[in-house]
Amino acid sequence: MKRAVNLAMAVTFLLGAVLQFNDPDALVWILIYGLAALACGLWHVGRLRAWVAALWGCAAVVGALGRVTGCVAGLGTGSFLARQDGDNFRSIGGYGLVLGDKASAAWLGRELLNYTLRAHDRLEAHTPVSKALLDELGGAPGVIAFAASATPERFGQLAPRITQAPDDPAAALQMRRGTAYVATGLNALGWRPEEPICLIGGVAGAYADWLPKEMAQALRPAEGSALDGALALARRLAPVA
Repeated sequence: MKRAVNLAMAVTFLLGAVLQFNDPDALVWILIYGLAALACGLWHVGRLRAWVAALWGCAAVVGALGRVTGCVAGLGTGSFLARQDGDNFRSIGGYGLVLGDKASAAWLGRELLNYTLRAHDRLEAHTPVSKALLDELGGAPGVIAFAASATPERFGQLAPRITQAPDDPAAALQMRRGTAYVATGLNALGWRPEEPICLIGGVAGAYADWLPKEMAQALRPAEGSALDGALALARRLAPVA
């Protein structure tokens, strides 16, 4: 049933693209409808997630920076780092929680569970945050059961226990690890001190006070959203009248 509905939507979006030929901004809307149809096709063949992540990341960077050279750290449920320089775009991450998403909300939650089990095994010192989580979940068996069925979103729901407790040693440890990844990644992308850095996503703001001084001084609010970036990209591809 889902596949049939998906194919029907793909056809609908393609027809929508065809009907835009007489629109003053025809190419912009053809690209938008065409991308929607492409998304339906990719879902049909099981390749949607990777493409959506790549397209969303590119749109988010353009939305945040406009045409300015700079970097974006996307730190929501998942994570990615990217740098834009003119029409050149390079990114790091976006591989999902199993193999990546470091510094994301889901990663923070998972790492807190990991720390909690290590503290239970006396490999780490328990802290108020880890002890409260262990008790709430019913001991080590409860932690294991939670992790076994948790989605990235559920892992991410644990992130505020870290971001809202910066003085807790377990929380601070994860924030330092996440910050080290962000800083190392931005430097690997070629960030320079004169370039702005935009932090976007649900836990992004929590990292602002942990970044190295030069990077903290380069932080700028995002100019717009991923939707703004998608429209801007479409207009860049449209021919000049």
